[in-house]
Amino acid sequence: MASRQRDQMRWTSLWAGLIVLAACALAVASPGSLPTRLQAFRVVATFLLVGGALRLSSGPARLGCAAAWLALMLLQPVPLVAEEWGRDFTTFYQGARLLFGAHQSPYAAPGATAFPFPTFLLVDLVSLNGGLSQAQSFRLFYALEALALGIGLVLFVWAAGRTVWAARAPQSAEALLVAGLALQPPILAGLAWGNSGALGGAAIMGAFAAWQGGRSRISLHGAAICLTLAWMIKPQLAMAAAFFLASALVEQRRTDRSRAAEIGRLALPWAAAMLLASLPLGWPGSLHAYRAFGPVAFTWHTEVAQRYFNNLALSLRIADGLKEAGGRPMATHLPLLAAVPAALILLANLRSLVRGSRDSALAFLPWLLASLLWTSLVWDWYLTLVLTAPLYMVSLAVRNPGRRAPIKLAAGIACCTVAAASVFCFGLLLLYVHALEIRGDDAAHLPALAEGIPIAT
Repeated sequence: MASRQRDQMRWTSLWAGLIVLAACALAVASPGSLPTRLQAFRVVATFLLVGGALRLSSGPARLGCAAAWLALMLLQPVPLVAEEWGRDFTTFYQGARLLFGAHQSPYAAPGATAFPFPTFLLVDLVSLNGGLSQAQSFRLFYALEALALGIGLVLFVWAAGRTVWAARAPQSAEALLVAGLALQPPILAGLAWGNSGALGGAAIMGAFAAWQGGRSRISLHGAAICLTLAWMIKPQLAMAAAFFLASALVEQRRTDRSRAAEIGRLALPWAAAMLLASLPLGWPGSLHAYRAFGPVAFTWHTEVAQRYFNNLALSLRIADGLKEAGGRPMATHLPLLAAVPAALILLANLRSLVRGSRDSALAFLPWLLASLLWTSLVWDWYLTLVLTAPLYMVSLAVRNPGRRAPIKLAAGIACCTVAAASVFCFGLLLLYVHALEIRGDDAAHLPALAEGIPIAT
């Protein structure tokens, strides 16, 4: 049974691998997709150093590679000029003032696209309802995001200590690799922009910790709350939330439901409660905001997405590649070009869902990484949203030195350290395919990790 399951999952990963090759062939053809010399150096150095930390047989050599990579990440400047610091926060601040100060739709502010709740509310609280200047509010928001990300990492380490790390001896290179992943240029760039990605990523880490590390029903509610906040902060994470909803749907007739399914059952009521609770906070502006969000999001994911050269979404790369190959402006068909890979990725995720334990953390990783593959608007700092996935996969690889070291993992991490279009997309796809593969292997090779923690009775 385990062998058949593993073979089926390998066919799924092979199918996904073919999609990777086709997508990247088109993406490379898109203008401005190739990395600069400095970016190419960072990719190659990261691949060699992270690969060495994962693959070398000598403990001191692995430690040396991990330390060298952490130093490389620390030496990289934040890839923003002074004028760009806090630019995303400007839209949050102006939108919050419109919503809670003038009780109008926040989307009248230029560039405002955040979901009506909870980002604008949080910014309003940070600014003391407009009592602080935008610059002062940004400094507090920056500190809050950094703190949230730090707490999220602590929660991840705690939860992983009860699953992957509990069954394997600790490795000295592991902490350095985890630190390097958290200090990558895209992660730091998101903080500097004042983007809310760090909050979304921290919320996912909180949901992961409550799901994998908790034992009581209270932890299930905590996971559902964090998961709901995550996709509200960044709607791209709806794909990650879909894992729990799909688990609940698959297990709807079972009495011994997994924790993942229970979280899915709780997520919808919590989402409804948050939406209802948010309405009176900025009334009637909040009502206007919910009405306007759909058209605003559609515009940004179609017309606006096409205009930004630093949009790294897979669908836009494919559109640009088709334009270069056929000489036709394919970007006008961006919604369709986004829907096709999204549908294929969803099918691959559903196929992985129905086999093996749904309370294995490995079951969640493809869905989380797909959060940056199904959407038509992706910035490099959105890597923070899915940071839990490479963190877990690196820890798993370091703790299993006897297995074949994953080349795709090192290459995927390396490519995601730069904002070159085809390289970043390629890195995400490599990580996604690797997540599908280890999901297929968990029942046969990692039985201790495939079983979730049962709900306390």
